[in-house]
Amino acid sequence: MEQCTDAELVGKALAGDREAFGLLVARYQDHAYGMAVSVLADFDLAGDVVQEGFLHAYRGLHKLKEPQRFAGWLRGIVRHMAFRALRELNSV
Repeated sequence: MEQCTDAELVGKALAGDREAFGLLVARYQDHAYGMAVSVLADFDLAGDVVQEGFLHAYRGLHKLKEPQRFAGWLRGIVRHMAFRALRELNSV
C-alpha cells in the first residue's frame, strides 16, 4: 500500500482505512514539521501544530475535492494553523 498515490490513500482513508491515513501522515509529517518550524521557530509548538493539522485534515478529509492534491491541501492547513499559533503567541 506504500506505493499507492495520495489520491488512492485518500480514497481508502475515506472508506475507513486508518492505515491509509497513517501512510499519508508518514509521507508528509517531516515536510509539515519543517514548515511549521520555519514559521514558529519553536520545535515543540511546531510539533503540536503539525499534530493538530493532521487531526484537522483527517476530520475534514471528506471536504477535499481533489484527492490527488492532498499534499498542497495539508500544507495550507498546517501553514494556517502555524500562523494562527504565532498570532496567539504574539498576543500573549
